[in-house]
Amino acid sequence: MFKGGGHPMETTVLEDHQKTVDLNNFILRSYGIDLSKDADILDFGCGSGRHTYEYLDAGYSRVVGFDVQDFAQLRDPADHRYFLCQGLDEEYRIPAADNSFDFVVSASVFEHVQNQAKAIAEIGRVLKPGGATLHSFPSRWRPIEPHIKVPFGGVLQTEFWLSIWAALGVRNEYQRELGAGETVANNLAYCADGIKYLDATTIRRLWQTTFADVHFVERAFLGGTRSMSSISRVAWPLAKTIPGFESLYRCFHNRAVLAINPKE
Repeated sequence: MFKGGGHPMETTVLEDHQKTVDLNNFILRSYGIDLSKDADILDFGCGSGRHTYEYLDAGYSRVVGFDVQDFAQLRDPADHRYFLCQGLDEEYRIPAADNSFDFVVSASVFEHVQNQAKAIAEIGRVLKPGGATLHSFPSRWRPIEPHIKVPFGGVLQTEFWLSIWAALGVRNEYQRELGAGETVANNLAYCADGIKYLDATTIRRLWQTTFADVHFVERAFLGGTRSMSSISRVAWPLAKTIPGFESLYRCFHNRAVLAINPKE
């Protein structure tokens, strides 16, 4: 659902020194949302728990991470209380009541979700009235797919295309000792079960099926990462001055979606 074997699972959209809490708050404030320290927060597809811990370290005491399996790298055994896992027979089911969270967030998760319609609907179920949900993930046409490292591997996933790059020595960090044939087989399996890139029209339709108030917030994402990412340092001034540049960034590098529940 969110993860697949034999590949890096937490795509770093920003550099390692990113401050996810600061970035997310920057984007939320750009749309008039101020997230209080006592907000109920869900880190969706939390993986090792890196971002869950970042929120806890920033003083948000009511944050939990959720993933399909227990991937959390705990600082302390007692920290299990901060993490949730779905049941084996409860695909896409977040183990929380309706209207549980003020904010649901993910970073580099939705490119792994195989049934995004169900996942989005489940996020809508657990989000409180007036709550917000924010998700950033790599674009389908990113020139280097960030997991298999193949040029345009988000959209070109045929055996022929993957074989060209395997023969040229392209590998991710888990494939360095693999031969070309093994690498192709590994990437074909991962493209089938580990990543799922959707086109822009489908992404918009799926989010708008559950949420009436949907924003594509790549401009705010660029503004919030301009001091954190070398790409954003270059792209931010271009987005401010060149008409249509933001659409190019959205298409070829990163997407960011903000959806807001209506208040009761």
